[in-house]
Amino acid sequence: MAEDNITCTVLLFAKAAEVFGKRETQLTLPVQSTGNDLFGLLSEQVPEFAQLKCTCAIAVNKTLCSFETPIEDKAVVAILPPVSGG
Repeated sequence: MAEDNITCTVLLFAKAAEVFGKRETQLTLPVQSTGNDLFGLLSEQVPEFAQLKCTCAIAVNKTLCSFETPIEDKAVVAILPPVSGG
């Protein structure tokens, strides 16, 4: 049932984009899903992605948050690995 799901846009940066193979993807998740659930779904699609979780930050609608934060329908979620400059 569509009412039991949400959709979101996931933006992937730096190493996350490299590992996943693209910078943006659309996901459908169950209502009440969190960043942990989203990361799990991405890791099912690309198993190597799971290794990044311990170093990444997550932002929902441009606000940094924890992986326990619920994701709202039509949210934009950014996966932010650490980056270095020089």
